[in-house]
Formats: sequence, C-alpha cells, structure tokens
Amino acid sequence: MNKHFLSSYMRLIFLMIFCFCLQSCGSNDWSVPKALKSFLTLVDQIDDDNDTVGGFGAGTHNQTQWAIVDEWVELQPGQTSGDFVSRVMDAGSTVSWTDIMWTPQRPLYKELPDNGQSETAYSQGNANMTDNVLLMHMNESGGMIEDTSGNNNDGTAYGGVTYGAAGRFNTALDFDGTNGYVEVTDDDSLDIGSGLTIEVWIRPDGSGPVIYRKNDFLLTTANFTLYTNIGETGTLNDSVFSAQSIGFNNTYANTPVVLVTPVTDSNGNNYPIPAVSAVNTTGFDVSLCVDAGSSTCEATYSQETAHYFVFDVDKANQLSWIDAGTKSSVSTDGSSTSLTFGKTFSNAPSVWTTAQTYSQGGNIASVTWADDDMTTTGVTLIGCVHQGTGNVCTSGQPSETVGYVAIDTNTADIDTFQTGFSDISNSSWTPAAFSPAYATPRVMVTQNDNDGWQDPQYPWARDVTGLGMDFRYCEADGANYCDSHTNEKTYWFAVEDGDIMAPAETINYSSGTGSWVLLTAVYNGTTMSLYMDGALVDAKPVSVSFLNDENILIGRDGSGFFDGMIDEAVIYNRDLSPAEILDHYRRGAVRLRYQVRTDSVSPLSTSWTGPDGTGATFYSELSNSTPGFPFLTLTNVPDNQFFQYRAYFDTDNVSYLPELKSVEIGPEHYLERLE
Repeated sequence: MNKHFLSSYMRLIFLMIFCFCLQSCGSNDWSVPKALKSFLTLVDQIDDDNDTVGGFGAGTHNQTQWAIVDEWVELQPGQTSGDFVSRVMDAGSTVSWTDIMWTPQRPLYKELPDNGQSETAYSQGNANMTDNVLLMHMNESGGMIEDTSGNNNDGTAYGGVTYGAAGRFNTALDFDGTNGYVEVTDDDSLDIGSGLTIEVWIRPDGSGPVIYRKNDFLLTTANFTLYTNIGETGTLNDSVFSAQSIGFNNTYANTPVVLVTPVTDSNGNNYPIPAVSAVNTTGFDVSLCVDAGSSTCEATYSQETAHYFVFDVDKANQLSWIDAGTKSSVSTDGSSTSLTFGKTFSNAPSVWTTAQTYSQGGNIASVTWADDDMTTTGVTLIGCVHQGTGNVCTSGQPSETVGYVAIDTNTADIDTFQTGFSDISNSSWTPAAFSPAYATPRVMVTQNDNDGWQDPQYPWARDVTGLGMDFRYCEADGANYCDSHTNEKTYWFAVEDGDIMAPAETINYSSGTGSWVLLTAVYNGTTMSLYMDGALVDAKPVSVSFLNDENILIGRDGSGFFDGMIDEAVIYNRDLSPAEILDHYRRGAVRLRYQVRTDSVSPLSTSWTGPDGTGATFYSELSNSTPGFPFLTLTNVPDNQFFQYRAYFDTDNVSYLPELKSVEIGPEHYLERLE
C-alpha cells in the first residue's frame, strides 16, 4: 500500500471515530478539535488585505480600488457605483457555505438601532441612540406603525397611506397627498426638554408639503418652524354678575393680558359686559354684567357665555406683528386716552381691549374701544361706563387699567388665526364665515371706531360654530337694549381652542421632488438648525419652551397633507451634533451589498444570487438588526466545492464612499494537510 495513502487513511479513520464520539455524547459542537487541526489545513476564506493570492488583491475590480493608505476597498474617485468580485475559494470537496460576515468602516445601508441600543463596533459612524423617543422604520405591511425606540409610541395610519412602498432602507409608507397621515398619541415619553432633533427620510412626489406637525414644531418640504406659546383660550358661563375665578393652564412669568368677548345673545339686545379683575400670573376673576339701563348689573337675566383669551406679554412681544400690554388710568367717561405701542408696526394694527380692573363698586362695568385713528405707533382709547338711562357715558366714575392686544393682521402668523371686519350700521348682526372650518373656535370681537362719540358701544358675537358666527357692535342710547345708530368698524379674530401658538422662527428651504432626501431639524436651546442630506442649510437664534401636550401628526397639518414617501421617522430629546447628522445621512446614502455563487468547477459559471436564490435580491446591513458588524446567513446557496462573492458599492454622493475592510465566509473548511 502506498505510504502516503496509508497515512491519509489512518487520519481519516481517526477523524471519523472522534466525530462519532462527539455525536454519541450529544455534543452540538462540530468545530474541528485542536488536536486534529495539526492534520488539516484551514481553507483561507477571509479577505482582509491586498494579498494577490489570498486577499482582495486576488479578486477583480470594476470601478473600485484598493486604498493603500487606508487599507480597504473603495469606489474609484468620482464613481457612484462599482463592484468587486472575489477570488475563488476552494473547499477541496462539496461543502455547505452558510454565512457571510464583513467589516465596513462604518454602518452602511443600515436602519438605526432599536430599543435605545447604541453602536460601538464600527471604526466610524456608530449611532448613539441616547434620548431617542420615537423610531419608525415604516416596514409594516398593515396595521399600527411600530415605534421601535422602546417607548411603544406606535402610530395609527389614516386615509390614503399605502404600506410596503420601496423605501430608503427596507420599505416606506406612501402618502397620497389627499387625506393620508399617521397620528402618534401624545405621551410623557415624547416630552421634549431643552433639545430636539427631528429626522426623516422623504421622497416628495407632489405639492403636499407637510411632514411632521405638533403644536411645538412644523417640518415641511419648504420650511422648519418652531412655535412659541403666546397664550391660551377658554370659555366661561356665568349667571348675571356671579363672579368666578379662572385658573390658567399655562405658566406666566409676568401678569398676562386677558381679553373677553360675550358669544351668546340670551337676553335679547341687552349686552353682557365682561367685568375682569384680579389678573395675576395664575388666573383672574370675571363676571358678566348686563347693562339694562340702570346703574347696577341686572340680576334677573339669563346666563350668557363668553370666550376669553390670555396673552403672554413676554413671548408675544418678541414677535414683530403683535404688541400686548396694559394702559393705566383710562378714563371711563367717554373721553380719550392716548396709547403708545411698545413697538413700531409695519402696518397700522387692529386693537382689541378689555379692562383688567373693576373699580366701579358694584355698578355697571366699563368697556373700552379703540378709535379709528390708529397708526403704526399708537392709538386713542375710549373708556366708558353706562350707569343709567342716559345716552352717553357716565361722568365722574373711576378710571380703569385696560389690557390691549394690537395685531398687524396683514402679517400676523398665529396658528389657526383668522380675522375680518365689517363697517356695521344700526347695530345689526353681521355674518362671518370661517375657512377652513374650526373644530372648536374661540372668537374675539372689538370696535376700532368712534362715530358714536360718547355713546356706550359694545362689540360681541353669537351663534359661533366651526363654520362661522354672527358679530356686531351694540350702541346704547339710553334704552335697555341696542339702538340703531351710525356705522362702526367692528373687527374679529378666531383661533382653535387651546394654546395660542405662533411661529417663533422659521428656516426656509426646498427639498425638491422625486429623490430621497434626509431632513434633520435641530434645536439646542438657543439655536434652531436645518440640515439636508447631512449639510447645514441654515441656523437661526431662537428661544422657545415646548408644551409637550399634543399628538404628533406625520404627513398632515390641518387640511394639508404630504404627497410622497416617508421612511425612518425619528425624534430625539436632544440635539444631535453635526457629525452625527452626517453619519446618519451616510448610512442611507452609501451602500454595500453582496451576492454569492457556488459551482462544482472553477472558474465558476453559475449566476450571482441573493437571499431568495435569484439575482433580484442582495445581502446587506438592511438585515442586520444588531448594533454590531453584519453576520448574515446565506440562503438558497447550493452545496459545492467552489465559492465566490461579489460586493456592490454605491453612493448618492461622490464625496462619501463605501469602504470595505474585510469579508469572511463561513463555516470554516479544512483540507487534508499533505506531507
């Protein structure tokens, strides 16, 4: 018998006995024991250098190259795509090829990690998921949109939302621009502190702009806006002259301005005058007082309803189009008191007023209106108490402190704000329509005219619905009801009930259409910034406090809807650094993918295939749900002696290239060592 054959035969018998013993003992460890490795040669199935026999240097480059200094495979400069075909790996006999592992320089073509996990394995680009409060990969085929941040803030899809669209990563949601959106219910885990990052991949298809909406922020395809809360609204019901205390929902550093308008007409033409007093940082007192031609409030009239508005003087006065404040010692006898605004407006504003004090000792409360002589710097106020049957304001009564809110309605930018006016004659009820309609509107009416001179004049509203209302002024000429008289210019505004939100600052840009774009909106407590595809678009100084009390809408703002696809929607309760933002862009814009093939002969002539056994799919980090390097199972790969892999390199931006440091194919295979 040939001496070499006998030696090989004995080694084989020894190996078979050892494996039988392992199996008999119930062991699942089929790795080759160290003692046997001395008889075998490990097949080189690792490419991690540019060796021309057993490394990347033995493969074939197509618009790729070996970077000598960095020691990795990369795209050639200026190329957006290329590939690398590996050398042929020879197992010596028919074997199974079961897994592929590779080491990129950074995570590429990989969704952000779930459950707050942070990556540490990569040399660069590790994702830090600290303070991640919302993470939606949009990979569902139906049902709820899962939040995988670990906070379980799942969203509900409504209207024209199509699941399973081709996404930036796996799949995306396709919004129809007509009525499709996702709503995430507000939760304490979504509360934003001093820092905020909103991140989302979008592919806009049409004019529907809205991407993210909450009362604190708005992100569209055209702008990023942070909102500030300049006040709140509410409703009060009151039996005649029954004082009640109203507590504010918001916190105010300084005493705010309170405006009140009656919105019902339960007592015919008898006007219910709001009597506001004791305004402080936590609330105010108020009653409704019906002027029926006597010196005191009538106690026999029906209950009325009023809307009230609270304006934060500190926050409102930071905005160019609004001025809120008080004027002390306003006379109540129908004479004039000059008011100088706290700023100069671009246009003459409309002015709404309500007395903030009640100094009439149980008698009829005062009303105040503005004359039509307003300029960009000030206006004349008329204060009046009507304590009897006379046709003019009563003289000799105490003055009041009057709260005012002046709004340049040409440039006003209050969320859900609508306004209008009419030159009303004979105290007639005049209709006003709301468009778009409100769910629960709150309205304020004022008079900016003084054609009636010293006659008592009362503005108010009735029949307020989501579609509109009636409004008028009421001029009392001695009777106990509104009288026919001269024309008066009467103004109104309306907002949705709740917090009064106004844009604190806006960054404008254009995302374009038809291509995937990563938008990242950031606020760090003093500055808001917008990034597009990892690059800074603009930054502006701003200071806001978040309310954290409203649901998040994805793809909708009121009646506006997003048209296009959305993928990887993320919110952090901190401001991401510019480096992190760029890293997140690169993990979506730069891609490494693989296909493999086996054959019984070399060179191989079989087709390249992905996980489903066809050439239509690829192995990539889309399937890597761990925070570490990709280690993927090969599927639908025939057992054969010879193996090759093909790496595909792609980038959307030639400034950022995919970098491949090593590839390893498993399991380990051994050849008999010949001596």
